[in-house]
Amino acid sequence: MIKKGVLLGPRRGNQKRFPYEPRLVGGRMLMPAELQSLHRSLLASEAIEVISDELRAVVEQVWPELAGKLPAARSGAGDGLS
Repeated sequence: MIKKGVLLGPRRGNQKRFPYEPRLVGGRMLMPAELQSLHRSLLASEAIEVISDELRAVVEQVWPELAGKLPAARSGAGDGLS
């Protein structure tokens, strides 16, 4: 039964209300359960030691308040060998 004036389901376009949309990360689809697990582990830990650049981008976009728990970004451009 549909009630008048009631919105059905979460507003998936709104990242504040539904941040766990499936995302393509590093050529792989991350499902909402995996994103929730990542979010929980970020909340529970003091700092993350290793994270890929793709996951770093997701964390910085979806949960910018948790970006401080990530390790320093790798430069990737120069490794000192020329």
